[in-house]
Amino acid sequence: SECGNAYEYFEDRIVRVGVQHGGHGTGFIVKTNKILTAKHVVWVEQSKFYEITGKGMNHRPDYLDRPVAITRADKADIAEVWIRTQKIKPTKIFDGMLLPGDKVWVAGYASVYPWVIVEGVVNTTLEPGFNKWTKAHTTIITGDFAQGMSGGPVLICRDGEFQYAGTISAMGVQSVPMGWRPLRLPLNFIGFVMSPFEVRKFLNK
Repeated sequence: SECGNAYEYFEDRIVRVGVQHGGHGTGFIVKTNKILTAKHVVWVEQSKFYEITGKGMNHRPDYLDRPVAITRADKADIAEVWIRTQKIKPTKIFDGMLLPGDKVWVAGYASVYPWVIVEGVVNTTLEPGFNKWTKAHTTIITGDFAQGMSGGPVLICRDGEFQYAGTISAMGVQSVPMGWRPLRLPLNFIGFVMSPFEVRKFLNK
């Protein structure tokens, strides 16, 4: 793309966020020492220890005896982690809204595999209150998603650079509540993403 090699851009910034009970999610280094991920990945009451690994980390994995992120968003599934990383060029936060048909890149540690990059297409954005499960502006993206990618980044190419445009919150799988089914989307191939609006609102609090 005009923004360069997506793999190389992600490689320095994508991290795996492991938790004590054996599960994991994904995070993204948006600037030196600051990772964005999903609140539900790190704010798990039963799990007090976290392991954050990735090329962008400059030390051995950190094991912490307390939650490593305190979200300042009361509804959106977004959290930030302050932890030592490699010095890295900040990723600009996208200041627009994702529109149907926009091409995006998402990445994450899918299931038991190393991290993957997925090219996706924006389908629509749901307003808060669309149904009882929608508590924040949620963008729906069509693409290959899998467990473990929660907290992963959504990047869009604008003005010759990759920009952070959302945080993966959930996958469209068969266990998704029936309330989503009227969307008539292929349930195994969609991602529910906290929108750029929610990311900006979170970071500006």
